[in-house]
Amino acid sequence: MSNIHKFKVEAIEGHRECAKVTIDGEQCLCSSYKIEHYAGSLPRVDINLAVDVQYEHDAEINIVNLHEIASLIDKKTFKEFCRVWEEVHNEA
Repeated sequence: MSNIHKFKVEAIEGHRECAKVTIDGEQCLCSSYKIEHYAGSLPRVDINLAVDVQYEHDAEINIVNLHEIASLIDKKTFKEFCRVWEEVHNEA
């Protein structure tokens, strides 16, 4: 599976500090993104997906967009994610 996606950033009129970000035509909420592009290679975009939850109760968390997340992650990034997950959950 390729990790190449259509990444689009559009200015939001009247809000210089904000932008509309879409990946493969789907709008996403990012807290930041960094584009790195060198001559002769495809651009690389690092994104921080934003999660803005204002709710405080015990709850079971179910991530419902796993398919979308998985479609954006290549094998190397997935392995890094697993390493970080094990570190966070002390399961190394």
